[in-house]
Order: sequence, then C-alpha cells, then structure tokens
Amino acid sequence: MVNTTAYTIELWMHLGGTFRRIGHRLLPAESHSNPLSIVHSNMKVHILPALSDNYMYLVVDDKTQEAAIVDPVEPKKVIDAVHKEGVKLTTVLTTHHHWDHAGGNVELAELVKGLTVCGGDDRIGALNKKVTHGDGLKVGNLDVKCLFTPCHTRGHICYIVSGQPSAVFTGDTLFVAGCGKFFEGYPSEMYKALIEVLGKLPADTNKREANEPTVPSSIGDEFKFNPFMRVHEENVKKYTGKSDPVDVMGALRQDKDKFKPKH
Repeated sequence: MVNTTAYTIELWMHLGGTFRRIGHRLLPAESHSNPLSIVHSNMKVHILPALSDNYMYLVVDDKTQEAAIVDPVEPKKVIDAVHKEGVKLTTVLTTHHHWDHAGGNVELAELVKGLTVCGGDDRIGALNKKVTHGDGLKVGNLDVKCLFTPCHTRGHICYIVSGQPSAVFTGDTLFVAGCGKFFEGYPSEMYKALIEVLGKLPADTNKREANEPTVPSSIGDEFKFNPFMRVHEENVKKYTGKSDPVDVMGALRQDKDKFKPKH
C-alpha cells in the first residue's frame, strides 16, 4: 500500500496537482495494530487488523446484533471480537480466494457451526453459498448486494451493505488511490469493475478495502484522486500516451507495476 500511495502522489504532482490536496486522505491516521469501529445509521463496522498489513471487517446489524465477517484470515481474532461485542456471527463474506483473505475460512467454519460462507469462486475454502453479480443477502436486517468484479482474480466479489451511508467492501479490487494487480484478468475487466460497477455507486458510499481502511475514502473521493478511476481525463491520457480509457487503465497498471518510490 505504501507504493500505491507514493505512486499516486508522484503521478498527481506530475499531472499538476499538489500533495496538500490529497495528502490528508492518503496518510493513515492510525497504526495497523489498532482496531477501530465505524458507526453508520443502521450498523457498526469493526475494523480488525490481520497479518502484517491486512484488515478484516465485522459488520453488525444494530437491530438484531447479527453479524458478518469480511475476509476472516485470522479466525481467533474474529471470535474474540464477536465475544467482545456480544453479537451473533452468521455469515462470511469472502472477496476472493487468496490465502490472505480466505485462508481462515475453514477454521472459522469449524469454530462457528452453521455459518453461511459466501464467495464467487470455487477455490474459496468452506464455501457453501456461491454468489454472483446482483445476488442479494441478508445479515439480520441489513441488505447486502454482491458485485462481480473479476480481474485481480476471476471470481472476485465486492459487497455493498445498504445504510446511511452505505459501505462497500472492495477486497483487492479498489484501494485508496489505487487498484489490485491484474493477476487473472485484463484491463477491460478492471475498467468495468472500477468505472461501470463500483463507479456507479452513490458518491458518498464508504469504501472499505483489505489494506488501508484507516484512511477515509468514498467512491466520490476516488474519482478525485485515484488515477485508475480518472482514465477518461485528458491529462491522464496524455501521461500514458493512450486515448482509449481501457488502454489507459492497462498502461497505468504497467507503470505502477514497475514503479519504485523515491527515497
């Protein structure tokens, strides 16, 4: 994530922006080890640090105290949080099959019987509810919609939970000021995921990703400073030397993959 931040700052400055304009959104306000809680009108989102630089999300319905966990790579931390908050864990929302997201599914399903384990890829451990684009789920009274966003992996799913504001959990598709690597997809797929799927959500939708949830960001914010969501802008096209937005997306990803921050 540090490289993503550095890359965007340097590109932003190259395009004539200033660090001051985006710096307050890109620099983390909290350390990785500190759990946080975000209050929405109808839910609480508890941010649980995992591994060295990942995060899990415990999403709790205020009315029923039922909960879902997003990408529970460290099951024991999840169980501790469930007990601390006094909630009933019913659902696992898995964004994709990579071990640092889905690696705890099997153990968690053994620790908590009867869990509904959702995901869009048969490679996900303990999967018992395969979902695809547009599928709806319930966590207590909360409405969850599944968004199919293949590219990082071919079965990647983002989950949007309706509220005031809504919250979208983007896994390794959309980061603050960046996006995931194209491991199993193409620029056209990431373009669709970022611009035509996530980009069509309400601008005030809170974005929660795997690597940097302590930085406040919304879908509207990302259109302001995320180069991967600004592929229609002339200065970004000029930077890449491409005119088609899909080609711009691919060129930015190649540029980012080769990028080394200045020290």
